[in-house]
Amino acid sequence: MKITVVGAGVIGLTTALRLKETGAEISVIASELPQQTSSAVAAALWGPFRAGPPGDVARWSSHSLRIFRHLAGHVPAAGVRISSGIQAARRTVSPPVWHELLNEVAEWTPCAAQDMPEGFVMGWRYSTPMIEMPTYLGYLENLLSATGTKIEQATLTSLEEAGRPDLVVNCSGYGAAELAVDPLLRAVRGDHLVVENPGVTDFFSEDRESSDRLTAIYPHRKTVILSGTAIDGVQDRTPDSAIGKAILARCCEINPRLSDASIVDHRVGIRPVRPTVRLEIDRLANKVPCVHNYGHGGAGVTLSWGCAEDVLRIAQSLL
Repeated sequence: MKITVVGAGVIGLTTALRLKETGAEISVIASELPQQTSSAVAAALWGPFRAGPPGDVARWSSHSLRIFRHLAGHVPAAGVRISSGIQAARRTVSPPVWHELLNEVAEWTPCAAQDMPEGFVMGWRYSTPMIEMPTYLGYLENLLSATGTKIEQATLTSLEEAGRPDLVVNCSGYGAAELAVDPLLRAVRGDHLVVENPGVTDFFSEDRESSDRLTAIYPHRKTVILSGTAIDGVQDRTPDSAIGKAILARCCEINPRLSDASIVDHRVGIRPVRPTVRLEIDRLANKVPCVHNYGHGGAGVTLSWGCAEDVLRIAQSLL
């Protein structure tokens, strides 16, 4: 049996790894190698963002959470660790629905007024996995390589160009707008500024999911990722200095220690946003069965292992 996975971001790599359990021969075709994808730009803090439907997202997120917690405790090479920090809001809001998924593994504690930045009226402290994406993608790629699976870099204009394997799995992210001819899929630009870490240890995230201007601070070992944007309908990944300056200014208001941090990079990715994740069986024009696995919004990392598990079940039933 032969399975071709289209896409080499976090969804494609994770799915390809799980599909090895079918015993099939796996190949991966992608227009961008893992470190070139939008996945490499991600912050990435576990937590669903701009993804649906709620029930499936909760199930997929919970499955991924268990795996990331295991990696954080047992596999240093994966680049995953448990990080503590605050999510806060400038208005009265309810806790995000996904906070209940953390109850089994971490406390979700309301913040006192003195524990939040000026101007914020409520917030919560909690712990959750944080993934250093360049390291993590390299870890997944090495695992895949160890199985004998190679990534072929090629730009497809249709899924039929993947050939005639026994199964095609479409993990092409925003590329699915063209490959799957999906008008429900839209691009949402995400900007992150990367600076040297001046000693920041706790993450901070402002609860502004409906805004195109995000304010978040994600400290990694040597760097801090400052976020960001969620600009709907923009596919351009060219860094914009004005956007970068605005991100830095917002984050420095939250943590003034960042004011003197040296800027390392300005990274831009495209979130593949859809009303709901598309994870379903289809049949291509050449009659080859295809499982679609795309439309994860800003939650690709968070949903990756859970969605890959569902793809595995579908593939096993087919093969």
